Amino acid sequence: MRLVRLCHKVLTWFLSSTGMGADDAKNMVDTAIGGRFKSWTVPPQTLIDAVGEDLAADLTGVRPYRER
Repeated sequence: MRLVRLCHKVLTWFLSSTGMGADDAKNMVDTAIGGRFKSWTVPPQTLIDAVGEDLAADLTGVRPYRER
C-alpha cells in the first residue's frame, strides 16, 4: 500500500509543479491509476509503464505508438 500512496503522491506533486491545480492533479492521477495497483504486491513494470502512458495520453490527447 505504501508504494501506491507514494506513486500517487509523486505523480500529483509533479503535475502540481507544472501549474495544474491540486484537485485537478489528484483527479488525473486517480484516473490513471484507476485501482490497478494491488496493495499486497509490487506492481510489474508493465503496469507501471501503462499507468504512465495512460496519464500522458490523458494529459496530451496523444496515445503512445504501438507496433503491430
